[in-house]
Amino acid sequence: MDGGFPGDPKSPRRLQPPSTSQTPKAVVPEIKKIRSPSDLRPKINSQPAFRRANPEGGFISPLQALTVHLPATYRICNPNFKYESSRNPRRVLTKPSKGVKNDGYDNEDSDYILYVNDILGSEEAGHKNRYLILDVLGQGTFGQVVKCQNLKTQEVVAVKVIKNRTAYFNQSMMEVSVLDLLNTKLDKNDDHHLLRLKDTFIHRQHLCLVFELLSVNLYELIKQNQFRGLSTTLVRVFAQQLLNGLALLNKARLIHCDLKPENILLKNLESPIIKIIDFGSACDERQTVYTYIQSRFYRSPEVLLGLPYSSAIDMWSLGCIVVELFLGLPLFPGSSEYNQVARIVEMLGNPPNWMIEMGKQGAEFFEKRTDEFGRKTYHLKDMETYSREHGTKEQPSKKYFQANTLPEIIKSYPMPRKNMKPHEIEREMNNRIAFIDFVRGLLTINPLERWSPHQAKLHPFITQQKFTGPFVPPMNLKSSSLNRSPAPGTQQQQQAEALSKQRAQAAQAQAQAQAQAQAQAHAQVHANSVAQNAYAVMSPGGYQQPVGHPQQSPMYANNNVYSPNVSHPGGGGGGAPPPPYGPAAQPNPYAQMALTQVPAQMPPANYGGAGGSSQSNMYAQQAARNRQRASTMEQQQSGIPAAIQRVASHLDPSQPIRLQPSPAYYPPPPDGMAGLEQTTPGRAGRRGSRAQQTGRGSNRDFIRTLEERTMEDSFMGDQSAWH
Repeated sequence: MDGGFPGDPKSPRRLQPPSTSQTPKAVVPEIKKIRSPSDLRPKINSQPAFRRANPEGGFISPLQALTVHLPATYRICNPNFKYESSRNPRRVLTKPSKGVKNDGYDNEDSDYILYVNDILGSEEAGHKNRYLILDVLGQGTFGQVVKCQNLKTQEVVAVKVIKNRTAYFNQSMMEVSVLDLLNTKLDKNDDHHLLRLKDTFIHRQHLCLVFELLSVNLYELIKQNQFRGLSTTLVRVFAQQLLNGLALLNKARLIHCDLKPENILLKNLESPIIKIIDFGSACDERQTVYTYIQSRFYRSPEVLLGLPYSSAIDMWSLGCIVVELFLGLPLFPGSSEYNQVARIVEMLGNPPNWMIEMGKQGAEFFEKRTDEFGRKTYHLKDMETYSREHGTKEQPSKKYFQANTLPEIIKSYPMPRKNMKPHEIEREMNNRIAFIDFVRGLLTINPLERWSPHQAKLHPFITQQKFTGPFVPPMNLKSSSLNRSPAPGTQQQQQAEALSKQRAQAAQAQAQAQAQAQAQAHAQVHANSVAQNAYAVMSPGGYQQPVGHPQQSPMYANNNVYSPNVSHPGGGGGGAPPPPYGPAAQPNPYAQMALTQVPAQMPPANYGGAGGSSQSNMYAQQAARNRQRASTMEQQQSGIPAAIQRVASHLDPSQPIRLQPSPAYYPPPPDGMAGLEQTTPGRAGRRGSRAQQTGRGSNRDFIRTLEERTMEDSFMGDQSAWH
């Protein structure tokens, strides 16, 4: 129609009604002038002509007939057309996708070859639930994680499909037994921020674990924040929840063994509620198996040095995590085990002597030096020496922060917002001072002095009480509220510390005897009158010192620079303490805490020389193995849940528990994100997130939402309001 629109009186042409001479089959609709808004309302026939009936009720529109009902439409047009959904080309989710094992169901890596719209769990196997595969969520050394829908309940879940190998099957059964204990007995109401295991089954010889579906992990949160730190308020909320979960693990005597930002997931993007995931490395602290655990950035000093470990290793990892959340970058991004040790020593000082002496890897990283009086000091090997001894090419550490000490790094970090008011800056700095003290208790090199979850929960940074000075936690919470004996790993650490003290005291006594002998010999040569002036000068710590020997300064007696309970930055770090921790020692409430605690937890038998002998023999026997069994397996197993005992008996410490990077529950990055991935210092191996693929990576709105939610009353007070 040219010019105007139907019904316009100025329109040059109108449709005329058909002439009476014509006999049409149907009446052509007449275009009428619009006189009221009601004339614009469409008239819908209850049964449009030529429409097919929909089996589910109603009629099929032309759009539906040519989309969702297209096979039926084709069949009407061509009765010979045949279509079966099973013959559709399927999108494969597994790489490599060539079936070479398990009757063609597995690829060369023993991974089950997964396709979109395949179903996991067969009715023939008698399993009650079947899961429709929707998409891939992640891949790791253990196998794959896929997003699925439960066909019975319609719930969307994450299904972990384990490789068809015995070692991975056994290790995953440990995850099943640990989560079953936590979910069904210790955390029935899901109050402690631990992953929920919903179902387990076997599909074509692959163990499948069904978990709740969660959102992005905390590493992704940092990444989408352009590696800028989160607010102290948001860090506090995350720390509160993590301590809640670790307190329950501590009560159950379980160690997570792989705590890191990738294994902490947001429940959703609307609130700062988190869940701890990936219990594939977890174990009972009385029955540890593997010696090579924890991701490197978060690996504790005792694990690096090859000491028996306890649940204190999770608290070290927590300290690394909360600092990384605040700074946006990892605190100790070691490029190798040596580099990891070097970074820790540079910032926190040497480990105590007993840790270096008793650790299977102590001599790998430190060299012993002895002065003329037999006092031992340990120094970290320089990079050239270590590289030469181990045939590696160690590289100098990259420094991400200008300051050298942790307090300076945290205090000098840029403010979260520009143009903050003076009172806001003051409040932020007060939060940071409390945060520094909180982290100090977690990043304590000596695991016997490191705070437990129950102690850390009482810190003013967590409770939001006013911070007035260094926090000294109550000792009766060290091993949780339960009255229990220490874990074998802790026992052996205490034994090693006690043995180190005995050796130090013996060296002290020997030095005293040498000094006394020298004094007596000197006295015989000189006249009595001269001897009275020259000898018998007593040091404050009880040394018999000749005046002519300035090397044996009184500072050694009244300074605990040699105390094995104190870390020192200068490469010293341990030797003979004043006998026995006398009043001349410098006041150190944290050293006193450990000293008052250790004797109370020591077993009554054999903490003398015999105990030390059996300890060294045990380590000597283990040194012959490439991957030694952690010694706590040899201890009594009373109180360990039967399921965990049964699974642990099948675990082989010679099998790799994890390869770096360890498994993740999130997908690999799209090809276009490769450049961004490499901009992350030390994180080239970390995977991306579904958020990147859906475009959320370019905006920070949901991060602002999380920070705003933390300011609400429900997230600042009672934690029960979070569930």
